[in-house]
Amino acid sequence: MSHGYVAIIFSSLAFGVMILSSIGAIAAPDSQPLWKDEIRHRYAIAKAHPITAEDTGIYAAMIKSAFSQGADELALSLARKSVELVPDSVQLRIILAKLYMHVRHCPLALPHLDYAHDLIDPQSRDVADIRHRLVIVRMRNLCSSFVEN
Repeated sequence: MSHGYVAIIFSSLAFGVMILSSIGAIAAPDSQPLWKDEIRHRYAIAKAHPITAEDTGIYAAMIKSAFSQGADELALSLARKSVELVPDSVQLRIILAKLYMHVRHCPLALPHLDYAHDLIDPQSRDVADIRHRLVIVRMRNLCSSFVEN
């Protein structure tokens, strides 16, 4: 691996962790006070925007980029952190489960698949929900056979 390629991966990692850390500080103010001064703390939270679907897409893109560059541990770390920040994202739960399956940790993937499945309205006819349900069922079947063997 060339030195330039390693530098690109490292700078991408640093940038991704920096973004996730700053968003995490805003998203989880009770566990990580932003400032010692309570008044400034409240002001910062009032200015913080809620995490959107676009933010979730950015997390997913960062994870997929790390994975496609062969940085499996980085991708797994980013996926874990993103699920902490956005616990009710079906997409991020599925991505995390896929990464666990990739590293042969199906027992760790199954709870995320179950959680993602529970997040989807069973009556929903939305195309994304139908696709997510199918993917989750397929992944559960793959993991179940792996765990049994």
